[in-house]
Amino acid sequence: ISSIIYSYGIKGIFVSLIELFPHKIIYLVFILLLTFYSLSFSFKLFKILFLKKTINFRESMNKYLKILIISLTGSIFITLYEVFIVNYLLNFFNI
Repeated sequence: ISSIIYSYGIKGIFVSLIELFPHKIIYLVFILLLTFYSLSFSFKLFKILFLKKTINFRESMNKYLKILIISLTGSIFITLYEVFIVNYLLNFFNI
């Protein structure tokens, strides 16, 4: 990023913002959400297997699968945005 800004000046700042801002931050949120729910699901499995506690496994599994599907769908949309729209915007700046 610093070499782009150094080489292109103000134009490089705009290119760096286009390349980083919306999709990378949203993707990070999806990854953190999926990580949180996968750790939560793992702890529930640990309780079931080793501590012999009774937990509604079906409800936990459905909740985790919903979050997984939401994260995968979001990741696909973010990837399509990055491939098509960001590429078009970078070509607009002729870099």
